[in-house]
Amino acid sequence: MRLVFLLVVFVFPPALLAETLLCVADAGAIVEDGGGQSAKAWAVDVAASKYVLTENNGNLVVKQLGQDYVLFDECVSPYFCESSNGYSGSFMRTSDGRFTIVWLSMRGHREQLIAAKGRCSQI
Repeated sequence: MRLVFLLVVFVFPPALLAETLLCVADAGAIVEDGGGQSAKAWAVDVAASKYVLTENNGNLVVKQLGQDYVLFDECVSPYFCESSNGYSGSFMRTSDGRFTIVWLSMRGHREQLIAAKGRCSQI
């Protein structure tokens, strides 16, 4: 019985099963490159950028607040998530509650690297 309990605790940590976090961005930037033009970067207003790290069908996922679409669905831990849908990006969280979200996108013929940082809190 003790072995079963330890197996459950280590395979399915309680924090992994019970935690839902609201992550609110407080700084963001875009770097754009390609299309025969030089790279440029700029800060963006991320005041409305809010993400939820939650459980969905037994797996941790990251969604934009208010959206059903899952941005990152391959969470190897409560601290690192990627997407299985073929686009590049990741969601990283530190033990002190800070997060970084990064993904690549296209705007016409130019690639965009979009990044935001902020704080997560349990809800």
